[in-house]
Amino acid sequence: MRAEPLRRIKLFRGGHRFLPTLLALEGARIVELTVAHRPRAHGRSSYGIRRRLGAVWLDLLGVFWLSRRIDRYEVKELNRRA
Repeated sequence: MRAEPLRRIKLFRGGHRFLPTLLALEGARIVELTVAHRPRAHGRSSYGIRRRLGAVWLDLLGVFWLSRRIDRYEVKELNRRA
């Protein structure tokens, strides 16, 4: 990953969920890799969608708002002769 898009994003609490989207908005190239998932060895997962759904929804609205506020500009050098 190039450092420049990473420097430009502003992370917020819970923003790790949207890191690929935030980086793509800054021009980074995102790729997906396949991974091997293994079944749980012991116990039962305590990860539940209900406890996180409210926070994720608010964060999603925040990312939508941020994506509308990004200023896209390009700086070009002008050759001036004195």
